[in-house]
Amino acid sequence: MNVGLPPLPQDGTLHRFLHLHSDWKRALTGYPPEIPQLVDDFFEPANFFNEKGRIINTKFYIGTSEEDGKSYVLIQQDAAVLVWSALQAKLERVYDRPVPIKQPRINFYKYRGVEPVTIDSKKAWFNVTGRLRRVNKVRKADERLLSYKRQTNFAVELLLQKRHCFLAFDVEAYEKDHSCVIEVGWSLFDSRYNAYKDQHYLVTEYRHLKNGSYVPDRKNVFLFGTSVWASRDQITHELQKDIDWAVKRDGNICLVGHSLKDDIAYMTKCNLRWPEDGQVYKFDTAEMTAARVESVNTTMGLGRSLDDVNLDHWCLHNAGKLVEHLYAGCLNTSYR
Repeated sequence: MNVGLPPLPQDGTLHRFLHLHSDWKRALTGYPPEIPQLVDDFFEPANFFNEKGRIINTKFYIGTSEEDGKSYVLIQQDAAVLVWSALQAKLERVYDRPVPIKQPRINFYKYRGVEPVTIDSKKAWFNVTGRLRRVNKVRKADERLLSYKRQTNFAVELLLQKRHCFLAFDVEAYEKDHSCVIEVGWSLFDSRYNAYKDQHYLVTEYRHLKNGSYVPDRKNVFLFGTSVWASRDQITHELQKDIDWAVKRDGNICLVGHSLKDDIAYMTKCNLRWPEDGQVYKFDTAEMTAARVESVNTTMGLGRSLDDVNLDHWCLHNAGKLVEHLYAGCLNTSYR
């Protein structure tokens, strides 16, 4: 520990320095814009740490919150009150009337690994905060990877139970305008009876649109039944029936997709009613692949993901054919 650094504080006496800045600025919402700007100017490192503007030689700490696991720059209660007093005086001097920013009070947040740190210049501030951003970025990546692994393990658990329905679905967009979906395909897998129900629909509203310039045109290559022309509302109605049937029988349904949230967002815009949170489980094969290769930042398309587990594939840009590959990817990713 460096000579001259302050002793470690007691629990309940620490404030997150940047949160003081944001909280006090938020309290001035509705004031003329130059007033909240004064708060930004006050906390600007070049101002806060210059010889004339340094606030009572503020002592800083760094610590990791037991609440969210993030690391923060911290100051003690007495220092926070003095910073508040200096800011209040500046605001009232400029605005020429009382400004209602609340004095900081002792809180109940707890931190681990608290240690004092010297921040006495703009350069030191950016060095410390830059280091904390890197630490928090690594922590966030580790948490995401752990959540992907849990998702994979849960998929295995549900598959082995053999009493759930899995719905793999995909929407295929027009290559020149992604708001125009020209195909919707899904497959309902009943794990109780090892049975599949495959559906592939072509959207009549966009009958005139065809891929082929940037994305392969595969909409007429559905190999598990007959493609059906239908309106977007009719397609939504048919998908809704399958979802409702599964939820009514099992109390839940398992959704499978590659970058699943995009497909969910589109069907939501089509007024599809998803089950309540406790009735739907979501399995994203892109995230499950990242868990398998132990890299949260690895982004693989479905084709590459299938290649990586030595599974043949074809016609991925047919929405109905793609869902069969989703099952293959999910199953192989889960069991490997």
